[in-house]
Amino acid sequence: MTTTLIILPTDLLTLIISYIRAPSDLRNVYRTCKALYAVAIVPIYRTMTLRLPHGYHLLAQALVPENAGLSHVRHFVLKAHTWGLNEARGDLLMPLQLLAISLPRDTLISFTLDWPIQDEEYVDSSLRAEFILETLFRRQRKLRTMRVDPSVDYSQISRFDDLANVTTFQFEILSETTAETCGRVLGNSPSLRNLEVRLRLERFDLHSPDTTSVDIVERVFDCFLKANRQIMLRALQLHGFDFALASVKLATAVDLSQLDSLGLQQCTSIVGILGKIKPNGVPPRLALRTLVLTEYDDSTGSSTVGTSNSNTAAFDVLLESFTGLENLVVAASGHRELMPGFKALNCHAAMLRLLYLDCLPISSSADDADVTDDPNVVSTSNLHLLMRQCTHLEQLALETPDLMLKYDDTEIEESMAKIAVALATAPRLRTFRPINQLVHRVNIDGYFDSNEVTRAWIDSTLQHWATKFMKSSPRLTAIGLALRRSSFEPWPDVDGFDVHPHYYVRGHQLDAYGRKSMIALRVSYEQVREIEPVSEILEMDPYGSGLLRLGYQP
Repeated sequence: MTTTLIILPTDLLTLIISYIRAPSDLRNVYRTCKALYAVAIVPIYRTMTLRLPHGYHLLAQALVPENAGLSHVRHFVLKAHTWGLNEARGDLLMPLQLLAISLPRDTLISFTLDWPIQDEEYVDSSLRAEFILETLFRRQRKLRTMRVDPSVDYSQISRFDDLANVTTFQFEILSETTAETCGRVLGNSPSLRNLEVRLRLERFDLHSPDTTSVDIVERVFDCFLKANRQIMLRALQLHGFDFALASVKLATAVDLSQLDSLGLQQCTSIVGILGKIKPNGVPPRLALRTLVLTEYDDSTGSSTVGTSNSNTAAFDVLLESFTGLENLVVAASGHRELMPGFKALNCHAAMLRLLYLDCLPISSSADDADVTDDPNVVSTSNLHLLMRQCTHLEQLALETPDLMLKYDDTEIEESMAKIAVALATAPRLRTFRPINQLVHRVNIDGYFDSNEVTRAWIDSTLQHWATKFMKSSPRLTAIGLALRRSSFEPWPDVDGFDVHPHYYVRGHQLDAYGRKSMIALRVSYEQVREIEPVSEILEMDPYGSGLLRLGYQP
């Protein structure tokens, strides 16, 4: 067999390897078959993701001259915990330095770091962030991404090679000086397609958030505002802005109608900027394919469930003005103005592939059929009709009623059973993530001894629940239970037991008579990705500090 593979051309071997999805299987291939080694290591090393601080020793082991796979690294993603940055600041700069000096020259295409680099007063003289990044950018001249933060200034950036190949800029703004540097960079970036701007408003103490936001927008887009022209982008990601006043300036500086991907994460007064997005051209159209909106429920007093009907309708007006959304993420728990009506969602149902809605829980009252015609009422009847139209939907996350853990294991709650039946009408739905809380029945009825609750009972009850749910929705391949809204939240608690995420895939079991029945099998998230590759929504953290990069590549 080895002799046969050796004589095959490389492109054919690459085609064979492309059918192997699981990283563990790829590793087994290149360890056991020399003929496939050269092509099997390519997908393994193409994208490297490192999570700090736990992954530092793995990076040190990988970045050695003897590792032939390093020449195939094209995309590097560095993730870190916020507590790690505050308590062990050196844990970020040391991996950066190792990466900058150890990777082969001119191999990286994109480099992503979503976390702020430590302040100057904490930096060891031997580990200066500006020197490390300059080394990285000088050695990797093919990089299409560049990060601009307080550790660098424009004079340093101008010493880099030509910025014509940079298509993605990531701005980390902690001061007005950094914003001005970002503005000068934008004026000298002819190939710019994707712009990511993170604003840390807590660093600005002299002005209110809305005043600071509009000032930063003016400084970043200064050259375009002065020239009375708009910048053309494919993707725009903004994090931490207040759009109460800044929406007008942003709409003046950026042609929002040409965006393929728009992300407004951890922003406030989002409705204001949504009202500025207008279809353009003849006939009027929007190019938008991905929309990400996240906002905390306690960010502003006006953005609560009691928002006026005019604000509530603003988002629906935008969604009804065009068609073609493929990814829609709305994570704004308690913000009624950001909960899209099902009539508006129906305009995009035919193209949606990923839908994440965390605003208001799905209603499942007994008389919800009487309000099915109301596009602003979220109900299981509306969900049933919507899912039937979502012919391409593969991943779904919904805020649902609480998941009830009870001793009577005959059926799941009626409200969740209705949702399962509704999801069964989606022809391509593979992965579902209910956003809810775990509630123990003893906390409501009070007639069971809480000592009867054990971790094994919790695991068994969740598995039984997942089995019942997946039986009612036979097309589902994967489901995640007991998932936190954000990594900053505590783990779900049931009578003193912390419940960590439970991931389930569809499996089968045989009884003593040889009869086969469906059962939900608990697996790790890595195993879920191997079994069902279209399942990234289970690990999505819209409320976290990282950006959700959907719908575009660097």
